[in-house]
Parts: sequence; structure tokens; C-alpha cells
Amino acid sequence: MKAMVDANLRDRIEAIQAEFPRYGYRRLKRHLAREGVIVNEKRIRRVMKEYGLYSDKDLFCLSGGQPLRPCLCREFDEDVKARGGLQQEKASFGLGILTTG
Repeated sequence: MKAMVDANLRDRIEAIQAEFPRYGYRRLKRHLAREGVIVNEKRIRRVMKEYGLYSDKDLFCLSGGQPLRPCLCREFDEDVKARGGLQQEKASFGLGILTTG
């Protein structure tokens, strides 16, 4: 019974996301309520997670449309690269090590 209800909800979410790809679970809940379907936010989030339904907002950064997951795609400044990367810089700062020259 629960699987059938979840499958119907999944189909409904997919149809809404086809029309409004940036809708997350909060907007989906309001959209479904306007259609007369009352569903708990937790159920919407669980169904979205189980079936891999993500909004475009979740998948892409708002600045430049770069993929959000994984966040390893960002560009570093050349001076940070020349110093050995951001992790080394954070580690030396955290230990209180000052390098001169």
C-alpha cells in the first residue's frame, strides 16, 4: 500500500518537476496542496531521496551553473596554487606557522 502511494507521489513529483525543474520539496508541497493533495514534507523529501529526484537548484550552483556535487570543480587563484594549494595554507595558518620570504 505504502509503495503504491509513494509511486503515485513520485509520478506526480516528476510531472511537476518537468514543468518547474527548480522546485524543491517546499514548493512541491505547496503545489500539491493547491492541487488538493495533502502530503507531509518528510514524505516528499523521503520519496525524492529514494528515487533520486533532485531539483535543478540542488544540482547546480546559482553562480555560473557549475555542478555543485562534487565541489572539486572550483578554480583557485594562481597565487594559492603556487603556494601549494589551499589545504596547505589552512594547515600552516591553523598551526600558527608564519613563513616569510
